[in-house]
Parts: sequence; structure tokens; C-alpha cells
Amino acid sequence: MLRNPTFYDDPSNDVISNTDSLQSCFSHFSRKWLASLSWFNM
Repeated sequence: MLRNPTFYDDPSNDVISNTDSLQSCFSHFSRKWLASLSWFNM
């Protein structure tokens, strides 16, 4: 997804950066969850 710099710099569009951090946090959590899941299956 291409982002317009002016659109991105607009403080009212803070949701975009928040969604990015949310996605990275979720992927990190899912990786830990998968790791613990495989650990339980051992």
C-alpha cells in the first residue's frame, strides 16, 4: 500500500501508525504462542 507523505504526516491519520504497531505486536505474540504450542506438543 502506497502512502502519501502529507497524508501520513497528518496527525489525524495517527491510526495508520497505530495499526502498524498493532500488527507487529500481534505477529510477535502469535510467534510466541506458536513456540509455546510446539513446546507443549513435545
